[in-house]
Amino acid sequence: MTIKHAPACLFTLVLLAGAVYGGQAQPDMPAKAPQGFFQIVTPAFNIECNTSKAHADKVATMVKNAEVRFYQLFKLTPELMNGTSKPKFDNKANIPGDVMSAAFNFKPFIHVRVYKDMEGFTDEWFDLTGMKDKEQRLRTGIPGAYFCTRPDYDKSKMLREIRTFVANRDDDELERTLLHEMGHLFMQSYLLAFFGDPPKGQESQKRGIPAWLSEGLAQLFEILWSKASSAQKAKLRSEAMIYEATQIGDSYPFDDFVNITNAHNLAAVAGDPLKATLNYAQSLSVMDYMVNVDGARFFSFLENLRGLNFERNLRTRNKDHIPELYSFQNEAFRKAFNCDMKDVEPFWKKSIKTKMEATLKKQPEVNYWIGEYYLRRGKDKENDYAKAEERFKLAMTLAPTKGEGYLGMGRMQLRKNDHETALKTLTKAAELMPKDEEPWYFLGMAQINNGKLTESVESLNKALKIFPRSARSLSGLATALFHSNQFAKAAETYEQAYQVTHNPQYMREKGRAAFFAKDYRLAQSAFSVFSDTYPKDAQGALWYGLAAWRLNDKEFGMKKMQEAKVLNPNDGMITEAIRLAEKGETLRFELEDAVAADPAKPDAAGAAKKKPAVMITIEDE
Repeated sequence: MTIKHAPACLFTLVLLAGAVYGGQAQPDMPAKAPQGFFQIVTPAFNIECNTSKAHADKVATMVKNAEVRFYQLFKLTPELMNGTSKPKFDNKANIPGDVMSAAFNFKPFIHVRVYKDMEGFTDEWFDLTGMKDKEQRLRTGIPGAYFCTRPDYDKSKMLREIRTFVANRDDDELERTLLHEMGHLFMQSYLLAFFGDPPKGQESQKRGIPAWLSEGLAQLFEILWSKASSAQKAKLRSEAMIYEATQIGDSYPFDDFVNITNAHNLAAVAGDPLKATLNYAQSLSVMDYMVNVDGARFFSFLENLRGLNFERNLRTRNKDHIPELYSFQNEAFRKAFNCDMKDVEPFWKKSIKTKMEATLKKQPEVNYWIGEYYLRRGKDKENDYAKAEERFKLAMTLAPTKGEGYLGMGRMQLRKNDHETALKTLTKAAELMPKDEEPWYFLGMAQINNGKLTESVESLNKALKIFPRSARSLSGLATALFHSNQFAKAAETYEQAYQVTHNPQYMREKGRAAFFAKDYRLAQSAFSVFSDTYPKDAQGALWYGLAAWRLNDKEFGMKKMQEAKVLNPNDGMITEAIRLAEKGETLRFELEDAVAADPAKPDAAGAAKKKPAVMITIEDE
């Protein structure tokens, strides 16, 4: 994620700087890191971590490797990044070597800080975004990492900053988040396009770099050039999905694709997650094609684009000018490729078709990812699900020693409520893919649906050992714990799921779990967050009131129950709760007398197994 505060891009500074290239200036070294942080300085990065010295060295290696690749790919130097270079940034466009400092007023060295825990990261994030209200902070989602430019505290210089955190992430996930943000930094640096975000309320305004360039390079670094094993999985998924999308006409036509803004991306995430996924997948695919298939002309295009940006944005004195690269990207492209951007689309499609067909012959289990595309697509549900099942069967038949086909078929069986068969199929998938989080997650859900709660807890814990920040595995584990009557542990696990996603639904479930654990204060706090987000949800208001009633706050409890009645006058439980409250009595539930099942004790585990099966509907992401 990028957050950018637009610096004052005064071209006058560039003109004045043109006459002072007597020697290579040495940048001022970064200030000493705060207490508790280990510090490593590379030629253009200042890296700080408050984990351990060994871990800080590991993070520095991740940054250094990306930095070296960037210099090789874009033919830039640390001196150009620091704004201290004697050689010009761009000879053809006559851009001076100190443009980072003279035009953008950037302080030397990009500041990377990796926090050991999420708390320090979130505090800095909320300070950056100006959110001071503690309750609002609790209800607001945060990114996993971000790149920003902002003024220094005394406003004398501009800063370039990358922030992320470790918490329960493994090195693979940390590397990917770092590389993604560095990709944003690198594209903005190469194009000299640090133009900030559109004004509030005008998020769809075309400003700065087109999303396909910004997101494309960020993903190129994160997925194609990361050493993380999860990156290879993400790569196969992305390639399979965009391949199938181009085959059936779901991909964006280039005329539309090159004009998508980041704001459109974010809007699509809220309204149509698959559409947003395709947007990112296409950005990665096109960037991969441009860099690795037609690299010479692509970098010529970027040089042209930078030159036009320098001329039309950085040199303008018009206060009302909106700095953007959308309107002249095709002009820059035509100079390099001798054709319009849209004319490259059929060549790109042919390239990914050839590549994927070769992959499917070599790795038929990749059919799973094409099947998942149809599972998530759901435009024509009956036909899409049939196509998904067809691809899963292909993966299972052509690659019987791989787990992907069994995983796909097990997911289909869960959708059809064929829980016993799903359990067998997903058990096979987990056996064949023991190091992958997905089969353990879906096996855990199948076990819940078959009443095998103890086994489900074991499977979901295995999923979380592989991917500790999986919200769906945390939620699944919390569900299994809840139905095993381990309410306090369930509440704690729902909280962890909420911390990953800030999805208020997890707070409602946390509140219910805390309620049955008889921790009514914790329950009320959770229901408060949920109700503030969904004030018209009758069940949220009811449970908020029930928790207050148990805390002997009868007046407030009755008020919330009556609000629930207005929201849903036909709900029998709400009616009964109010009837009892008017008599001074308390609505009670069978679960309040339940005894927690301890998986470590065979008799308790057996009791958990005897409970009626819990039917969990699994929605495809």
